Amino acid sequence: MRLIVAGAGNAGLKVVQIIADSHDAGDREYEIAAVIDDSLEKGSEFYGYPVIGGMSDLDEVEESVGQLDT
Repeated sequence: MRLIVAGAGNAGLKVVQIIADSHDAGDREYEIAAVIDDSLEKGSEFYGYPVIGGMSDLDEVEESVGQLDT
């Protein structure tokens, strides 16, 4: 399942850490496709994952990444 992490605050960081820990344990069920956050510069990285826009870009980001699994 491909995920878009919406927000780079404490909750977003926790999601990234949980996914990274699950990958270290051999579980590849989830993949972080991108991060969106208004406070981060587009094109930068958040713990190794690309920042591809802000919250106002969610519809465009979803289309570019593929269908968002919920």
